[in-house]
Amino acid sequence: MSNALRELSKDDRKQLFRFLTAAIWSDGEAAPEEIDLLTDVLLESGLEKDEMQYVAALLQAKPRVEEILRADQVPLDHREILVAFIREAVLADGEVTRAEIASVKSIGDALGVAIALPDATDEEE
Repeated sequence: MSNALRELSKDDRKQLFRFLTAAIWSDGEAAPEEIDLLTDVLLESGLEKDEMQYVAALLQAKPRVEEILRADQVPLDHREILVAFIREAVLADGEVTRAEIASVKSIGDALGVAIALPDATDEEE
């Protein structure tokens, strides 16, 4: 996946990171496993220092899907990469909450791409 990330333009990577960090925060917390996955992807991708700082700032800002949902700005050929990253991030901590499923569904709907996730593991009603 890191190779695919390098092939994107800097602006496209920023858009992807906005979606990805929103998906990570969609359940109200960023689990260590989710942060580790994102860190691994960043390090393997060999991104520039300013891009890594941008992602770190995004994680601190805790973006919400509703705030960044500009799927019309994501080129069709990049949506598959985005979907793969989002799915991997949401599954990284081994738990899928209803909030995560709702956020991921919103992203998928906006992109016109279904994102398959297992059933929620939380006990919320």
